[in-house]
Amino acid sequence: MTFLPHGKNLVGGSWKSSARTFVSSPVDGGKAHHYSSATVESVDAAAQAAEEAFWSFGYSARETRANFLERIADEIENRGEEITDIGCQETGLPAARFVGERGRTVGQLRLFASHARAGGYLDRRYDAALPNRQPLPPPDLRMLQRPIGPVAVFGASNFPLAFSVAGGDTASALAAGCPVVVKGHPAHPGTSEVVAGAVAAAVAACDLHPGVFSMLHGDTLEAGAALVQHPHIKAVGFTGSLRGGRALFDLCAQREEPIPFFGELGSVNPSFVFDGAFEERGREIGEGWAASLTMGAGQFCTNPGVSFVPEDGAEDFVDAALVALSGVSAQTMLTDGIAKAYHDGCRRVAATVGVTTRCAPRADGRLADAAIYSIARKNWAINTALAEEVFGPLGIVVTVDGTDDMIDAVKSLEGQLTCTLHVAERDNQDAARLVPILERKAGRLLVNGFPTGVEVCDAMVHGGPYPASTNAATTLVGTLAIRRLDACEIHSAVSKTAASGHSETGSHETDSTLILHQSRSEALLVAFNKGVAFTSGACSLFFLVRPALCAEDRRRDLGGELLCLLDVTRAHSLQEVPAKLRGLAIIASGGEVIPDVGPDIVLVDPKALCIKRSQLAPRHRVSVIRGVFQPHAGLRKILEDAFALQV
Repeated sequence: MTFLPHGKNLVGGSWKSSARTFVSSPVDGGKAHHYSSATVESVDAAAQAAEEAFWSFGYSARETRANFLERIADEIENRGEEITDIGCQETGLPAARFVGERGRTVGQLRLFASHARAGGYLDRRYDAALPNRQPLPPPDLRMLQRPIGPVAVFGASNFPLAFSVAGGDTASALAAGCPVVVKGHPAHPGTSEVVAGAVAAAVAACDLHPGVFSMLHGDTLEAGAALVQHPHIKAVGFTGSLRGGRALFDLCAQREEPIPFFGELGSVNPSFVFDGAFEERGREIGEGWAASLTMGAGQFCTNPGVSFVPEDGAEDFVDAALVALSGVSAQTMLTDGIAKAYHDGCRRVAATVGVTTRCAPRADGRLADAAIYSIARKNWAINTALAEEVFGPLGIVVTVDGTDDMIDAVKSLEGQLTCTLHVAERDNQDAARLVPILERKAGRLLVNGFPTGVEVCDAMVHGGPYPASTNAATTLVGTLAIRRLDACEIHSAVSKTAASGHSETGSHETDSTLILHQSRSEALLVAFNKGVAFTSGACSLFFLVRPALCAEDRRRDLGGELLCLLDVTRAHSLQEVPAKLRGLAIIASGGEVIPDVGPDIVLVDPKALCIKRSQLAPRHRVSVIRGVFQPHAGLRKILEDAFALQV
């Protein structure tokens, strides 16, 4: 079966071409294909579509999102032969690797579907009101996690499926309720196109807004830079190089509204072999290290690039590794650029003062075979470049003189994805001295194992202190990844007057008031008194359930309805508010229904949910726009989840 790509970008449900194109780089002179390179206009269209989709998808039921993820998995499986066909052409990876990675990819999609259904990630918390506490009775407070908004995802070069278009970043974002705009990696654009088609088919089958998912091609920095700076993008997931990731991280931080950048940038993943472990199974550890080092041509982010070994046993360790490597053939690297960087890295390490070459690479071009070097710890410490990742099957054996020397080595390390301890029972006391230091150096600690192979599960952590990642408190792999994209919290508050059933003024206006406050990380206080809202800062949207808002004769018609309260701090007068926001009547602060449009409060239609400050005219004094409407199904689901309300 031969897959022929059309080379277009998927933008809000439509495949679109652009004037500028780039050409793929298949292995061994295979047929190259032309792909449209996304423009700034393409990025804007995709981000706009994602923002529009958020107002339905971000408020959809968890079951809807779970079904969507499962349908994506089904659609990917239906395209298995196409994915393997084009993927092998583009990357040089064997067919068996694509079959295995496809299984991992659909497995994690289904895992996140189950995780979304269970709802534990919502982290619901509740503090009951204490109306009798003096002098300040606390309000009723409830909290749960909410999706942050549209998310940009950058596909990785080394995992064309599991860390790419429908990989872990995308799966966790969609499970959380965040639309996704993917910037596909130019190393495998055809593979990205097939998988994007699978996601698009799932969007259509589940009758979702087409802006829920877009995928953009590109081989320049333009599209990626425009994507992370677009005001509708609220978070970024990235797997790639330190240089590229840091550049995007800085762009995110320099925005007028800085956004989180969840980048996995690389690591040398050091291992530490203790005396007792070496005496018991030193050669076995050396053989296992060689196998892990060359897995996938060393193109794993958890590749164990540096091994600290007792000085007295280093020769046996290296010899065992070299024997194991003698049976490993050269492998094709993912791109010509990655191969060149690997060969350049080998030459740089070999030329470093104090380094001894134990196994020089023989392959060239896009092929790579293992390179092994050794150096004493004191020389390694003064050549800091040796602690930088060389992407590929390059390993450095650092000899240490006892535990104290090993501790000094650990202290000098930068942040890592993983650190591994090889210990025997008699090494426990020495190893315990390293663990407190390693906990601050790595996201994951392994004992008597090898870091390649990252299980997708609840307990997995794939991250670490910078420069391994840009946020040491998160993970790229495993269900905990969903929490990165649930930065929005909803708070509720019942005033002491509501809790006690009366207001300070004796009016019924504040009875049974429940305020649902949506913000990202702020918890702005809102006070309601006779229908007037006061805020302590800029907040875009509030929901209010207020059964006793209106006069007695209107309470039967409007009482108990869900009200939308939009803070409009910049509207000069009601006449400057867009006409589409104006409703049929005004609810005055005294509770009367007035047929005219007044200066401060106006009923608005349900689409007020989509109104933004930028759509309103500037103003010098505070106004409030208030509307009565029936909540759509997604909002109803949120309220039921958070507050057990039957809306």
